[in-house]
Amino acid sequence: MSTPPCNEGRLLMNQLSSHLPISHRALSLTPRKRLRSCNPSRFVWAAIARTDVDLKPGPKKNVLVLGGTGFVGLQVCRLLKQAGHDVTAVSRRGKPDPNQTDMQGLEGVKWVAADVVANPSVVKQIIEEMGGVDTLVHAIGMLLANDFNQYASGSGSIPTPGSTYDQVTRQTALAAASAFQEATQSRLDPAAFVFISAAEAGWTQDPPLCPPFLSEYLVAKRAVESELLDKYGVSKTLRPVIMRPSLIYTPRKWASLPAVAAFQVGNSIGLPGVDRPVLLDTLAKAVVKGIQDPTVMGIHNYKGMEKLAGLQ
Repeated sequence: MSTPPCNEGRLLMNQLSSHLPISHRALSLTPRKRLRSCNPSRFVWAAIARTDVDLKPGPKKNVLVLGGTGFVGLQVCRLLKQAGHDVTAVSRRGKPDPNQTDMQGLEGVKWVAADVVANPSVVKQIIEEMGGVDTLVHAIGMLLANDFNQYASGSGSIPTPGSTYDQVTRQTALAAASAFQEATQSRLDPAAFVFISAAEAGWTQDPPLCPPFLSEYLVAKRAVESELLDKYGVSKTLRPVIMRPSLIYTPRKWASLPAVAAFQVGNSIGLPGVDRPVLLDTLAKAVVKGIQDPTVMGIHNYKGMEKLAGLQ
């Protein structure tokens, strides 16, 4: 079976892969056995077989999801409801358009329309109006600071003109963490703050030809990680749970699979800096597990997410 052409996925891959260091692009591909072991079609069909998610309900929590109508946020909301939690989802669009969004499993989610990027302090107001929050998930993100983001985001999101990575990621996350910590400071156990970061934030050194947009994107992600771990984690005033996925995908969106296969091959042959792609359902399930298990904290790469999701 052939997959449809992927102009959007090819566009994103070209932007990222064309800036890899020359030494990365020049890696030898002679070990044929390794290439056969990472056959993209095998990887894709194995992934499709693993998309069913079974979550056991935990103690009921009141969860605030920022970016709740995004590609990641929407699935997190769906699985949180499946696990029996109360969910409030905040985004610029408010309630998703049922003509464009599968609303199955989202019954009971409270949708709030608010522009957290334009006004980060609105998070404090929303928390106060909710009358208490047990957990906060930050799933606001922007990969490309232009209209092409609608192809890269998975949800068709177009950034507000002039938005920067610092505004979208660092400022919103740190304002949310401050408001959330203030609202939960009377708790005996630290409340979970879940941040969706990126695998590339773990690079010890950015590639020499790293494009400016990617450097700015990672600077913002790293700043949030550092603040959450060094300030709130060390003081135990919050329980930071940081997910570091690389390319996030779902087999339900066939157009992304060529890019997924490229990342899988790169990771399988040991291409430096290339993490294995992460299923959307795996990431969302790991988030829910991280919320429900009070011992979970710190940074989780694709292996950690798969372990939380019960795939290892």
